[in-house]
Amino acid sequence: MGYTGAQPAVKDILGFDPARYPAPFGAHLPHLLATDIGGFLLGSLAAVGLSRVPALLSPVGLAAIISLLGLAFGLDVVLWLRGGIRSIEIDDQRLTLYRGAVRRTILIERSEVSRIRITRFLGRRGAVVSGKGRRTARARTIRIWEDAFSRETFTRFLACLDGWNTGS
Repeated sequence: MGYTGAQPAVKDILGFDPARYPAPFGAHLPHLLATDIGGFLLGSLAAVGLSRVPALLSPVGLAAIISLLGLAFGLDVVLWLRGGIRSIEIDDQRLTLYRGAVRRTILIERSEVSRIRITRFLGRRGAVVSGKGRRTARARTIRIWEDAFSRETFTRFLACLDGWNTGS
C-alpha cells in the first residue's frame, strides 16, 4: 500500500488554480481564415449591391474595392502568421502571450497591469490590456482579438481575464 495521506492541492504545486485558469488558450489559422473570408465575402456583396446603382459605383470601382478587400484580408493573415497571438496562458501572477511562428513570449506581470477592458465592436470581441510601464511589451497596450480563436475558447479566456482583473 502506498501513501494515503492528504495530497497537496494542485494550486500549491503549480502556483495557480486550474479550475480558475484552465489550460492554454490556443489560436488557430482556420478560425482566422473563416473570419477573414467571411469579411471579404460580406464586403464584396455590399460592393456588388452598390454597383447595381451605376451612379454609386462603377465597374472599375467595384473591381478596385474587391481587390482592396482581398489585399487587406490577405495582409491580415500574413501579419498574423508573422506576429499574431498563437497562444495565451494566464495564472495568478502573470499573463503570457506567445506570438508569431517562433512563439515569441511576452510576459505581463499582474502588478504591471493598470487596466483591462473587454470590448465589442461590430460583433468582434477583444481585450485591451494596458500596462503601467514599458516592461509590459514594446507598447504599453496589448490588444487581443477573437479573430483567430474559437468562440468558446475566447469566451473562457475573457471570463478568466475578467476574474484576473477583479482579483476574484
